[in-house]
Amino acid sequence: MAERRAASFGIPLEKLLTTEAEMVHEFVKAEETIAGDFRQGKIDFDKTAMAINDVAGIKIVADDDRLSLLEERLTHHPAFKIVEKGTYQGDYEARSFILEMPWDREQVCHAFLTSRAWEAYRGRGIPDEILREGLEPFLREAEPTLRIELILSTFPAMVESELGVSIHEGRIMAQRENKVYHGYIPMNVEFLIEYLLAVGLSPEIRIERLPIKLWGRYLPDTISFHIRQLYRLPAHEGIH
Repeated sequence: MAERRAASFGIPLEKLLTTEAEMVHEFVKAEETIAGDFRQGKIDFDKTAMAINDVAGIKIVADDDRLSLLEERLTHHPAFKIVEKGTYQGDYEARSFILEMPWDREQVCHAFLTSRAWEAYRGRGIPDEILREGLEPFLREAEPTLRIELILSTFPAMVESELGVSIHEGRIMAQRENKVYHGYIPMNVEFLIEYLLAVGLSPEIRIERLPIKLWGRYLPDTISFHIRQLYRLPAHEGIH
């Protein structure tokens, strides 16, 4: 929208001055456009873009010499394959590795059954007879390798990244001056995540529809009503 306005004035985008009221108006129009595309089925997500590249994350904090030695050994270790490397600089400083390794599907499935780990998931909406089948039906077509993310950081860098940056006066002032835009879509995404987390822990195994409309506004008590339904509680009492 800003590009079209700049073109109508015959000036480059970086020279365009926009009032706050105009920005808010364009945010609302953009949300209406996106919500309309959802309603009409025009939004198509690329599954590869939604892939999660690791199943676990490990952070190792040590001095530079030890981290360099660890990196060298990982590079030549026969049990691991480094498929991706990354370096973070600035407010957050660390090195990142995505490690790929084989895993024993049969051993994992056997351990799950013999340890009766499935009993911990009783009362969460899945019948006992399905739980007793173990993980094999779920993992039958799983990849033969797993990927984990390894973060290497020194102690000073970790302290600065995790603690120091968050308490710097400059960051605090920037946060105070930053006016976060709250509209229909951000609000409903927040409620949607809250509802999905509640579904995962509730005894219900089937819901008719998600209580979310991207083109409308929800009040918190509306979401609370739907969450109480998940736990089969009265409509006007809180969850205890």
